[in-house]
Amino acid sequence: MSIYGSNSKELIPTIRHELSEVAQDIEDVLHAIGDAADDQAEELKAKARSALDRLHHIEQKTLIQLNTASELTGKFIHERPWPVIAATAVTAFAIGLLTQRRD
Repeated sequence: MSIYGSNSKELIPTIRHELSEVAQDIEDVLHAIGDAADDQAEELKAKARSALDRLHHIEQKTLIQLNTASELTGKFIHERPWPVIAATAVTAFAIGLLTQRRD
């Protein structure tokens, strides 16, 4: 089982929260650097801003992909319930066989 749980409704807020924390850390670094004028500080600021922009882009892309996957999965299950039920039953049976006690 994933550290994020098995429900996409739980996954999206968790990922969003973690990405927001990273973004906040990057913004804190930018503020900590402050108005330093040397070339190294400017280079660090540019890299931090670039990382923050990429992070926002990744967040949006990930949320779109999660929503799409969730919708497609729901649609598949509603259109074909019996194959899903059969696959679940076979999987549960196989897990039961693999985990049974052998005396």
